[in-house]
Amino acid sequence: MVLIVDTYHHIEDRIDYFGALQATLRPEGRLVVLEYKPGDLPVGPSARHKISPEVREKELQAAGYALIESYATHQYHDFEVWAVAETR
Repeated sequence: MVLIVDTYHHIEDRIDYFGALQATLRPEGRLVVLEYKPGDLPVGPSARHKISPEVREKELQAAGYALIESYATHQYHDFEVWAVAETR
């Protein structure tokens, strides 16, 4: 498992980065992303630094991942579990 917490928005060239990251995952491995929700919140980075779930989904799908599960467990965070897409 690779765990990304509150740093997705800091990663440059995310599609290339996460595409290359697949080499570190076992076939059943997972990418877990815990990232601040978009908008002005009392915690986390400013709204202009946040990545929307739609953009994150588009980027991770382009990098070859499929969303396995999304959890609504925290008012300030999106919590997602991804796996390498079988069609890649």
